[in-house]
Amino acid sequence: MTQRIFSTLRITDEARTRQFYLDGLGFALDWEHRFGPDYPVFMQVSKEGLATRLSE
Repeated sequence: MTQRIFSTLRITDEARTRQFYLDGLGFALDWEHRFGPDYPVFMQVSKEGLATRLSE
């Protein structure tokens, strides 16, 4: 059985994080989730088959 492990990194500024990972490093946004309109974001970004999760 293959098991996948994802690192989850804490972020403090969503706009700067998007700029860094998506615009700067060329990651793709796979998905994002919030439990409510003003709740913290939880997202996954990936590049070249590698993925990491980011959470406020």
